[in-house]
Amino acid sequence: MIPDYARNNDLYTLEQYQVCCGLRQIVMFKGSFDRLYPQADVTQARETLRRVLRHEFRHHIEFLGGLHNSSSLEAEDERKKQEYLYRHE
Repeated sequence: MIPDYARNNDLYTLEQYQVCCGLRQIVMFKGSFDRLYPQADVTQARETLRRVLRHEFRHHIEFLGGLHNSSSLEAEDERKKQEYLYRHE
């Protein structure tokens, strides 16, 4: 999935942690994985999926713990987004 703020189709979302109507879920975008890792073998794909899932589980734990400060993963992701946008002004 290409985020709406991406420039020149150069940014892909591999996964998202979503909270909606009391439900929490991790959504993985297969098309983004296929696009970014077309030659990945089983071992590489497994390691990438583990890394991505750890990231999203951290979002889940922080959400449940009520962590919404500058040290949260949510804040770190927002900083990375702002850095990306700044580089592409």
